[in-house]
Amino acid sequence: MITSVVMGQGSWTLRFGDSYGRTRITDIVETESGFVAAFTQYNSLATPIKRAFLAHIDQSGALTDTIRIWGEPRASSIWALSLDSLTGQISALGDHRVSFGDESYYWYATDDALQRIDSSSYRCEGLSTIALDNVLRTSTGDLIILGTGTGSSGVWFTALQLIRITQQGDSLDSFLIDNPGFLVGRDIAQIHADTLLVTAYGLPQLPFFQSGIASYAKYTTDLDLVDGFVGRRLDGVDGALTFDNNISDHLHLIQLPSGNLIVSGRTGSASTYRTAIQKITAQGEWLAAFTPQSEFPVDHPAALRSSVLINGNVLLASMENYFVGQLVFTPFLPDIPNRIRIHHLDTALNLKCTHVVDGMSENAYYWLDRIKATSDGGYILCGGRVDLTAPEFLFEGWVQKFGPEDCTIGIPEGPYSAPVRVFPNPGTNGFTLTMNGPDRGAAMDLYDIAGKMVRSASMSFGTLHIDASDLPTGIYMYRLVGRDGSALASGRWVKE
Repeated sequence: MITSVVMGQGSWTLRFGDSYGRTRITDIVETESGFVAAFTQYNSLATPIKRAFLAHIDQSGALTDTIRIWGEPRASSIWALSLDSLTGQISALGDHRVSFGDESYYWYATDDALQRIDSSSYRCEGLSTIALDNVLRTSTGDLIILGTGTGSSGVWFTALQLIRITQQGDSLDSFLIDNPGFLVGRDIAQIHADTLLVTAYGLPQLPFFQSGIASYAKYTTDLDLVDGFVGRRLDGVDGALTFDNNISDHLHLIQLPSGNLIVSGRTGSASTYRTAIQKITAQGEWLAAFTPQSEFPVDHPAALRSSVLINGNVLLASMENYFVGQLVFTPFLPDIPNRIRIHHLDTALNLKCTHVVDGMSENAYYWLDRIKATSDGGYILCGGRVDLTAPEFLFEGWVQKFGPEDCTIGIPEGPYSAPVRVFPNPGTNGFTLTMNGPDRGAAMDLYDIAGKMVRSASMSFGTLHIDASDLPTGIYMYRLVGRDGSALASGRWVKE
C-alpha cells in the first residue's frame, strides 16, 4: 500500500508498506532527481527475517521505483546512506546474516536511478548480532563505518568496531574494542583534518575514561585511538554523572563553524527518558544545554539522527509520549498515539519556535529514525507510522518533507470571532487579556514555546490578568476557549 499526500509548497508525506510485515525507513538522501530512501522490512516471526530495499522518490513525494539489496538467503538491513556530492554515487551501508555468527557489514553503491555500481561485504570475525547507526564520509571521500556487535563475552553489544573503506569499497583500516561491559557506538564526526570523534553509550575500559556513562573517543583518520573524555552534566556543574543529569545515549554530533560541538540524544532511563541537547567544546567543556519536556511521561529523541544544522539554526527532533515497550529491532508495536515535535534553536540553544506532527489527532504512532536537511532550507523526517485504528496495525514506512517556513508551536493564531487585546506585550511580570463583545466566559491556557502548559485560568466579565513573574523570558502562546468548547482566540505574548 502506498499513500502520497502533497501538503503545500515544498511539503509532502509518503507512507508505504505491504503484507510482508513491518517497514522502517532508516535514512534518506537528496539527489538531482529527487530522493533515495533506505528501508528495511521485518516479518512477524518470533525471530524476524529482514529484507533491505532502496527506493526512489521524486521531488513531489511520489514513489517511482524500488530495488531489493542482498536477496535470500541473507537477512539484511540498511542503516545509513551517504551521497558523494561530486560523483552522485550513493553508498548504502548495513548488515547481513547468513547464519548466527556468520555476519558482515556491507557496502552497496548505486546512482540516483538505483542502477547498481558495485558492492562489497566486510566479515566481522568474533562478533555476532551486529548493527550500525551512522557512517562518516571523510574530507578525502573515504567512508568510516561505526559498528556495534556482541563480542567474546556473549553479552549483547559490548564491542565497538570502526572500518575505513574507499569510495570503491576497498577496506583500508579497522579498529575493534571488545569490551567487558556495555558499549554501543552512536555517531562519528571529523572534527579536524586528522581527527575523528566517536560517541558511544558506555565506557571503553581504557585509562582516559575514568567515570561516566557516555564516552567521546578521538581517533586519527587511520583509526588509531588517541584519547577521549566522558560526557558532561546538562547543568554545567561538576559532579557525579547519572543517567538523569547528562546525555547518556544516542549522542548525535553536529560540528559548528566555530569548532564547538552540538550533542543531542537521550537523558534518563526506562520510564524517565527525555530528549536533550548540549553544546560543548571539542575538548568536552560545557557551554549550554536545552532540555525540553512535554506533558507526557516519556519523550525520546530520533533514534539514528536527532539534530541537524540548517542555515545557522539547530533543529532537534523528539518523539513525545514515547512508547517504552519491546526493543525497536523488530520494530516494536506501540498501542498509544504520540506526536513528533521539532524544536528550532539558535546555536546558543535558545528556542525560537517548534513544529508538530500530531499523531494524537490521527490516532497514530510515529517512530522517528532521522531528521535531515534539504536543499530548499527545509527538512525531512523518516521512520515508521502505525495507524492505531487499523484491525492489524503494523508499521508503514514513513517520510515527511517540510519547507523552510514550517515553524510554529502548534496553536493557530486567529482570525476568531472574539476580538482580544493583550497588554503589555512584550511584558515583564504578566499581562492582561480583555475580550470585547458579550460575556460568554472563557477558559485560558498559556503554553511555553515547547508546547507545555504553564498557566490555566478562567475569564469572566471580559477581563483576565495573568501573573507570569515566575516564568522565564521567552515566547508564550495563549488560547481562549468558550464554555461550549469553541475556540475564541489565540495569540502570542513575549516576556522580556
